[in-house]
Amino acid sequence: MLKDKKPVPKSLAYSIPLESISPLLGQIDAGLEFQVNDRRSFEEFVGLTVMDTIPDATTGTFFRERLQKGVSRTAAGGLE
Repeated sequence: MLKDKKPVPKSLAYSIPLESISPLLGQIDAGLEFQVNDRRSFEEFVGLTVMDTIPDATTGTFFRERLQKGVSRTAAGGLE
């Protein structure tokens, strides 16, 4: 068993499912926030409970920016 393994941050844990349903709904950020707020089934898919705070519209943008930076850094490191 790995004792030093860090838990996945909650924001990352729900950002991945949010990004996966975004193209299916044809909505980004504010529209996606509304859909998750509006439908209990979306909350469950994303991994949120009734007591969790619904991610706001900037969560998806922030996640995509961090993902792009990580991919760019990895690609640049592979070229050296």
